[in-house]
Amino acid sequence: MSSKHLVRVGVFCFVGLVGCSGSGDNDGGSGKTDPLPTDGVKEASVVISNVKTGDDKHWSVVAAFTQGRLETQSVDCTTETAGSCSIELCKERSPAPSSEPITFRGAGPISVTGAQFPAERKYYGENTSEERSQTDAVRETTLTWAGGEEIRVAAAGQADGVSAFETTLKAPSFITLMSPKFDEQGANLDSTKDLEVTWSHEGAGSGNAIIYFDQSLTLANAYATQRVTCTYPAGADKGTVPASVLQKMKPYLKAGFGLATRETRIVPAGDWNVEVKLTSNTQTFSIHEVSFQ
Repeated sequence: MSSKHLVRVGVFCFVGLVGCSGSGDNDGGSGKTDPLPTDGVKEASVVISNVKTGDDKHWSVVAAFTQGRLETQSVDCTTETAGSCSIELCKERSPAPSSEPITFRGAGPISVTGAQFPAERKYYGENTSEERSQTDAVRETTLTWAGGEEIRVAAAGQADGVSAFETTLKAPSFITLMSPKFDEQGANLDSTKDLEVTWSHEGAGSGNAIIYFDQSLTLANAYATQRVTCTYPAGADKGTVPASVLQKMKPYLKAGFGLATRETRIVPAGDWNVEVKLTSNTQTFSIHEVSFQ
């Protein structure tokens, strides 16, 4: 098993975008799950977010680099694609016994420059408790980009951790959902028809607009999450989710819905691959639910 790869950990609920919902569904099955090998698994990410919801405005930088046995339950994911959409089903799996405990690594000081980021500030990965608290504290009540600016992310590297890396991405624009409309009870969608999602964008219309549906269920006595993710240019101000994709969702369970923009790049760093992600989020729908008919 190669140690150079990204791994998904936990059952995904689109933290910061969409909340998990639904009471679960049992589709039967044997209930058996095979353990996943986890020795040498490496996970590396730098996530930079700008969020504004009403009067709330903030930005954050979170870096995390881990290696070894996954102490939380792993998930086994299968993905199919349909046009601009992907349908991913992730099911809990038990970690295999491992002689390598999970360890936090570092990549040395990380700088983020461009737009309104404070050039002198450094950020750290989770390789010591002190640096972890510093990373968690980087949440400022302002915004650092409008969209379209070039943002450079660079890490100095660390001998016993992640090698030096750098990349430059364009900041994604902010967008605001126009339709479908939600009320206090959420929304009810007709899965026999294509769904047109519309939004308005600010500034340059940079990045990709990501439409999310998220649904929790039970398969073969194991917890699972099904997600539909559809990607369109942010500047297009609309995207169509085909009825064939909506019909993948369970009609008798509610689902979460979310809309955001992002830019993502996988950056090689020695024998690590680092996911660098910029996200602009104007509205979250963790309390809004959709039902399918």
